[in-house]
Amino acid sequence: MRLIAKGREPAELVSYRQQDGARYDGDASFVAVKQALREALVRDQGALCCYCEARVRDTAEEMNIEHWEPQSSAPSRQLDWKNLLAACKGNPGSGADGRHCDHQKGDEPITLDPQRERHVRTISFNANGGIRSSDPALQDDIDRRLHLNLPRLRANRAAAVQALVSGFRRRYGGEFPRDALRHELEQHTRPRANGPLPPYASAVAFWLRRRLGERP
Repeated sequence: MRLIAKGREPAELVSYRQQDGARYDGDASFVAVKQALREALVRDQGALCCYCEARVRDTAEEMNIEHWEPQSSAPSRQLDWKNLLAACKGNPGSGADGRHCDHQKGDEPITLDPQRERHVRTISFNANGGIRSSDPALQDDIDRRLHLNLPRLRANRAAAVQALVSGFRRRYGGEFPRDALRHELEQHTRPRANGPLPPYASAVAFWLRRRLGERP
């Protein structure tokens, strides 16, 4: 999980929020607002899901607009830019054991907030692609409310790291030059400078920082 820094909120959202009785999905005019939200959220997140970091794109078919504080328990925040995030579809059509991210979370409040640096700094990854937090309450969200340690997600994260390692071995004969490691680290951490981030970027960045001898 990577720290999400919100950019400027869309002008369409600002204008809509000023209307009397404005609410999320309130009327037909919200269709254009919703698309502007998708585009801005995907931009700010490097085209990655706010929770699992799978690829998201700014269409209704390829992402959900997530309310970090659920609309049911925090209706006053339903149009709050800082409460809105881009999430993947969360494996729709699967059973309860296969859902993840906001599709699993539903209307249940969580503590883990990808916009809070203190939370994100507790996160680490193991060799099998597992995601861990040093805070038990955040780990409970990861495991139970978001299902971020499903076998498929662990395998995807491990495969992203392995693909990077294999690429280094092909190009450098088993060496890991520090300048190449740093270049890859920038590619996995700088969405606005370099466009969309690679999927599961934080797991790869964690490996790169450890290889560089830096604090993950």
